[in-house]
Amino acid sequence: MVEIKEKYRLVSWDEIEDLCFHISRKIEVAEYKPDIITAISRGGLIPARLIQDHLQVPELTFLQILFYQQMDKVVPEPIIVHDISLSVRDKNVLVIDDVVDSGRSLKVACEHLRKRGAYSFRTATLYKKPWSLINPDFFISETDFWLIFPWEISETIVGFYQKFKEKGLGEEEIRAKLIELGFEQNRVDDLLAFHKRYKRI
Repeated sequence: MVEIKEKYRLVSWDEIEDLCFHISRKIEVAEYKPDIITAISRGGLIPARLIQDHLQVPELTFLQILFYQQMDKVVPEPIIVHDISLSVRDKNVLVIDDVVDSGRSLKVACEHLRKRGAYSFRTATLYKKPWSLINPDFFISETDFWLIFPWEISETIVGFYQKFKEKGLGEEEIRAKLIELGFEQNRVDDLLAFHKRYKRI
């Protein structure tokens, strides 16, 4: 039997909405007035849009940074693979991601925006890991769990499926493990069937 040693937690859509609202309040209380929001793609895209809505910031762009290739595999250094599409020169910029883990992606993003001429920038993440090299200017919660966000359920289930398959588990054992991790039974069945149909697993 394969043991699940890591600590995982599924984050709900309701929780995301609450976190984005509360972080928006923190930014308002701090009286930081961003002219533009830059989301770190992919994790920061949805939080950035929700926070933009609360703060009524007119402009939103994104910076795609490659670091995690798979659930537990990273490249040696974060790489910018898609630059921002709007100018940040002389603007106050709010940089948003879902979670700061090592802090290296956030560091690369801030250094890049500084080179692009940002007047000032602040960073905001919903969660922070205790070992992060960077403390975001705004965050809500610190956790050492591996967080599974609602916008990455499908890829996470595929990742776990492949990992368990490599360790020799059968289909029913894999299904049971996924449900044990907290995924809803119907969601597991539907997504496994979907990805098998298109030969992704």
